[in-house]
Amino acid sequence: MKVKLVNPPVDRYSADILLVYFFSRERPLKGETGRIDWWLEGQLSRNLMSGWIQGDFSEKLLSNSARRIASPRILLNGLGPPEHFTAERYQALVNLIAQTVVGMGLNKLITPLPGFHLPFWSPPDITPSLAAELLVEAVALAFPALPDSFREPEMLIASSPDKQDEIFLGAQQVKVNLKERVDLEVRIGE
Repeated sequence: MKVKLVNPPVDRYSADILLVYFFSRERPLKGETGRIDWWLEGQLSRNLMSGWIQGDFSEKLLSNSARRIASPRILLNGLGPPEHFTAERYQALVNLIAQTVVGMGLNKLITPLPGFHLPFWSPPDITPSLAAELLVEAVALAFPALPDSFREPEMLIASSPDKQDEIFLGAQQVKVNLKERVDLEVRIGE
């Protein structure tokens, strides 16, 4: 599996699916999620205002990008209230996301780190390194061993350059932890 750390914005990268996140009381949508909502002319916000999606933990909404961004599918993921967003919940969330993406038969995804999308807030007990480690490990373990004829799974993690070294270390830790089970290539840049 390939893991690439890339600079935002996420809408310029082509992948099978783009994952974005929001907390239950987050209005308006912020960060990369707000940017995607802007590209979709407020479609995500309209789903929120209509009550179609609330932002409850593990709630998901699959949307078509209508070719307004490089990825054809967008999966909006609810994170619940920010004060309940712990390392344990983060682990459950990334496992669920990994199972969802693999279950959809998709091989290439792009995502910011879940819960790190707000400009001046980050989860209290989760560092970017730990967040990357848990996310990469969940995705790497969710993909079954594939024959050589299949496209190699690829995950792009979008983050600001100031966090990329720390995220790189977390992804590299997975490479060490799973060296016998998963062939993992981690790099910074496009």
